[in-house]
Amino acid sequence: MSAQPEENMEKHHEKSKTKKTWEMPDTYVILFLVLLLAVISTYLVPSGSFEREVVDEVERVVPGTYTTVEGNPTGFMDIFLALQTGMIESAGLIFLVLFAGGAFEVVERSGAIKGGTGGQ
Repeated sequence: MSAQPEENMEKHHEKSKTKKTWEMPDTYVILFLVLLLAVISTYLVPSGSFEREVVDEVERVVPGTYTTVEGNPTGFMDIFLALQTGMIESAGLIFLVLFAGGAFEVVERSGAIKGGTGGQ
């Protein structure tokens, strides 16, 4: 028999060693990178505010009243406390989404949606 299949296998093995595929980073890595970008932007983007007025029970920005204010950049410890603070402040919304998703999963697994729509 010929040694050609062995050569092809060796070439394929060499290609698989050198070829690296890009993998999506973990969700926590992406979240931390976005957090770092936000922290860095507190040092780079100038702080300012507009005057506001209430018209028909709606608060609106008054055009042309932008003034710069003293910046308050994020501190080092704020980086580590940001996720916890954000989750505590939005706990109601987080639980709403979790419970709604759980309820839909229960209904889906019971087959009620397929039965109600005449699906297979």
